[in-house]
Amino acid sequence: TFPAASIIAVIGVANPAARATAGALLVSILNLIAVPMGGYLTGLLSDFIGLGRSMLIMHSVSAIALLLFLVLIGTYARDSSRYRNAGPDFS
Repeated sequence: TFPAASIIAVIGVANPAARATAGALLVSILNLIAVPMGGYLTGLLSDFIGLGRSMLIMHSVSAIALLLFLVLIGTYARDSSRYRNAGPDFS
């Protein structure tokens, strides 16, 4: 559910004229960088420190991301209201 929430948040904050581009860019970044790196880094860490510790580290990184998400959610209302009634700017 985290990627879906991220996509909804990005689309909600983006300028209406750029929502599709913002959503596509986020999905591209998630699929090209974030998803493959998680498994690769977990495997790499497990080779050096063991699977249990590497899983603990990766879950800790997820917990840090969750904390950052919760801190930044406070700015969502302000950012989304900025573009709520804005139309495309063709000037």
